[in-house]
Amino acid sequence: MSTNNEIQTGLVGWFDVLGYKEFLDSNNDLAYCIKVIQEVIAEAEQEVIGEFKNNIIAHVPPDMQEEKTVLLEVQHHTKWVVFADTVLLTLPVQAEAIWKARLRIATFLHLTKSLFIRFLGAGLPVRAAISFGTFYVHAHPPLFAGKPLVQAQQWAEKQKWTGCVLTPNAASVFNQILAESDPDNRKLLASYVVRYFTSAILPDSVTTKKTMLCLNWPKKIGGFQTEAELPMLIERQFKRHSKQIDRNDVQTKIKNTVEFALHCRKTTTVP
Repeated sequence: MSTNNEIQTGLVGWFDVLGYKEFLDSNNDLAYCIKVIQEVIAEAEQEVIGEFKNNIIAHVPPDMQEEKTVLLEVQHHTKWVVFADTVLLTLPVQAEAIWKARLRIATFLHLTKSLFIRFLGAGLPVRAAISFGTFYVHAHPPLFAGKPLVQAQQWAEKQKWTGCVLTPNAASVFNQILAESDPDNRKLLASYVVRYFTSAILPDSVTTKKTMLCLNWPKKIGGFQTEAELPMLIERQFKRHSKQIDRNDVQTKIKNTVEFALHCRKTTTVP
C-alpha cells in the first residue's frame, strides 16, 4: 500500500445522513436504500461535471489554457468515499497562486452545495462540516487518517440541523483567500457562505454556540413560492421513506433547519 502520493493537504468534507438508521429500518429492501444514496452522489457529481464541461471549460478562451488545466485537475482530484451513513469528500489545495486556490475552494463549495440539495431532495437530509489540513485517504482497502477528518467528523456531529459549518482552520484559509481576491471574485466566493450562530467546539473540546461560517446552500432551493411554504418543504423531505419525525430531537433539527434557511434567504451581505 503506497502512502506518500496519498498524503495531501486540502479540504475535507464530512457528511452525515440524518435518520439513516430509521431509513434502513423503515425500508426492508436494501437494494432500494443503496440505490437512493448512489443516485444522489452520481447526480450531484454529474451536475457539477456538466456545469464544468458546458458552462465553464467549453467557454474558456484560447489564451486561458492554464485556467482550463486547473479546472480539469480539480475535476480529476476531487475524491468521494461513501461508507455507512457518511460521505467523505476531499480535494487537495496546494500552496499555489491565489487564483488557483480560489478556483479549487469555490469548486469544492459548489460541489458541496449540490450534494446538500441532492440529499435533501432525495429525502435524506445531512449535517456536515468542512475542515482543512493534511490527510490520507486510501479507497481500496479503505483507510482514512489525519486531523482534518477527525475535526470535520466532530464538528458535523455537533450540528443539530441540516447544515454545514466550516471549522476554524477551513474558515481561516477561506478568509485568507477571500481577503486576497479582487472585488468580483471576492463577491463570488463569499456567496457560498453565510455567518450563522451555531454549535462550535472550543480548543478545550467544550461545546458552545458562536457565529461561524456556514455553507449557504438554501439559496439554491426551489419548489416553493413563498417563505411560508419553506417549513412544509423541509418537513416533507425529513419524513420521506416512511421515516417518523415526531421525536423531539427530529423536530428540533427540522425547526433549526427552517430557521437557517430563512436566515440565508434574507441575508445578502458578504462576510
